[in-house]
Amino acid sequence: MKKFSAYSIFISITTKLIVVSFFAQNLCAASFSGYTGISGTWTNAPEKKLILPMESFLTGQLEFSPFFIVRGEISLRPDNVLDTGLLNDTDTTFRVNEFSGTFRACTDYFTHFLAVFMGSYESIGSDVFMQRHFGTKPFTSRLTENWRGLSEPNIYEIRKYGISYVLQPTINSAAGVYFYTQNGENADGNSTREYDGDVRLAFSSRVFKIDLAGGIGIPLDDIRGQDEDAIFSIKSINVHYGTNMLIKPSDRFELFLQHGIKQITFAPQKSSSPTIDDDDLFVLLEPRFFFGNTSKITASLYQLPSETVQYSVFLYGVLGADISYSNSGIAFGNHEVEAGFHLGAAYSELRLTDMAHLFTSRKLTDYSFSPYLDFQFGRAVLKTSYSIDVRTDYMSMPDFFTKLTLGFKTAF
Repeated sequence: MKKFSAYSIFISITTKLIVVSFFAQNLCAASFSGYTGISGTWTNAPEKKLILPMESFLTGQLEFSPFFIVRGEISLRPDNVLDTGLLNDTDTTFRVNEFSGTFRACTDYFTHFLAVFMGSYESIGSDVFMQRHFGTKPFTSRLTENWRGLSEPNIYEIRKYGISYVLQPTINSAAGVYFYTQNGENADGNSTREYDGDVRLAFSSRVFKIDLAGGIGIPLDDIRGQDEDAIFSIKSINVHYGTNMLIKPSDRFELFLQHGIKQITFAPQKSSSPTIDDDDLFVLLEPRFFFGNTSKITASLYQLPSETVQYSVFLYGVLGADISYSNSGIAFGNHEVEAGFHLGAAYSELRLTDMAHLFTSRKLTDYSFSPYLDFQFGRAVLKTSYSIDVRTDYMSMPDFFTKLTLGFKTAF
């Protein structure tokens, strides 16, 4: 039987009491805030039958003290509830988007942030990092907005299990490093464990904002039993990067640029040159023009991954252009209303590498018109939109699709 001295028992009990007292005192003084959203979309695309996919998310932040914050986010995506009925059980995809703990320490000249996370954490291409560290308002494009969570959409997901360290020398600049492990693919396309390391630089001012991040991922192949002299082998290295940039030279104009590549693969045994999948390129250029205090016209040119298009409300193709108008100066009683529309044209089968054939090939094209209304109720917003999509290959009769989206988001 293992024996303990009276001194060791005293030290153990004292230490536990101190830890419990610390968390009990801080839990009483802890502050909680959160954000949640739910949406439903009635559409007959692309199966030409009416379906109702739904999405929802819940984000929470528990601040025990100025020096320790716990964050979490989950999302739910039920299958088509029209097949099962709203009051019956429906198969649902559940996902833990984020669970993290962040320690904050201040010195004479710097502020330090050390985080341990699982799930998705401050992913590349999301403006969550700048919101958390600089207090900026969301500035990414409404065109790619979805209901999967606050960090969606993104260019490259910093996901699974990892740690990060961020150094913030001033209130408007920061640098960080991320180390994490996730499921990946080797050069042969087989599933394996991938180890990633990323570097991030960010700066925010009234006229210029930029969040630049990139890194490498190394898939490790387990070759135990195949080679007596090695345990793992590295057949490829994956490089990724992404940036968000906003230039605002005046109150009447701003330019937003979002660009990145999800994966550039270097595999000498397979190819002498790096390989890039067409669906891994993310380019969005968006000039925004402001008129008065409430009106805005936005022009967007883009090539986006198919996953980004799939979950967006206003997108119908991976390569295209969009023009939108919005007016946020409408009053509805004591509530603010924003009204506007999107007018877009997009290709689902063409990429920027096919630009030489853009006007000569008869590829499937989508032309869409999407008016929308947003009702603001305090810290909550009700978003509604209706889309009409005409899809044609110029060889046969076009197909017509409609989509009605109702969504609700609120902070608490």
